[in-house]
Amino acid sequence: MKRVLLFVLILVSMLLSACSIPVNTIHEPTSTPLYALNVNVSPSGAGTVSPLNGEYESGQQVFLNATALNGYTFDYWDGAVSGSSNPVIITMNSDKFTTAHFRATTIPTTTVASASVTPVNSAKISFTYSGSFTNQIGIGDFSDIPRLGYSYLVLNISINNQGYTSVDLYPGIDFYVVINGVKYSQTLVTNLANELPAFVIILDGGTVSGELAFEVPVRSISSNYQVTYEQGTTGTYNIIYLQR
Repeated sequence: MKRVLLFVLILVSMLLSACSIPVNTIHEPTSTPLYALNVNVSPSGAGTVSPLNGEYESGQQVFLNATALNGYTFDYWDGAVSGSSNPVIITMNSDKFTTAHFRATTIPTTTVASASVTPVNSAKISFTYSGSFTNQIGIGDFSDIPRLGYSYLVLNISINNQGYTSVDLYPGIDFYVVINGVKYSQTLVTNLANELPAFVIILDGGTVSGELAFEVPVRSISSNYQVTYEQGTTGTYNIIYLQR
């Protein structure tokens, strides 16, 4: 009898072991990868793109919408998306980089700010200059665009030496523009047709001509100015635009 009871207990123990469920099984939740979206605008300041740069889940579809600012129109996309459709959909299955390109609707209007003026700096050096305002230098993606709220004042300057053996000038340092009492120094741009070099030597009887650009407040464009000139105290030349 005892042997039968022992056999029954062993059999029951084996059956329970076979039916048991392991208690150490752990199911980890799966995570969705995130990918970065980077959008640029060309030229800078010509428009905006929404949404902003950010991270999105894998497989998420993002609607990109390009909006042109005044004086521009949307042109095309390149990078992760291409073509001229706007808006466009981009699927985030990896990190994405794209650029929205804009173009000027018209060649920027240039307003003449002064007629040619001939101030006499000394008995032996004189120069003439004329100025014009513009909101873009050059055409296309690689044109120079001023900061928001500013325009370019482009001066065409001709410097003449009569009497000195030679004259050394640093046009970008020696010339300033003063508008309503505020002094502006030269702004470096890449698309001036005839930019004055950083350093010039003018021999006796010689003349050097070229352009300098100055970034000034955009309100200056629509104003009328009386243009005067004064010699600086340290060998500089101040071209003064006084609003009438």
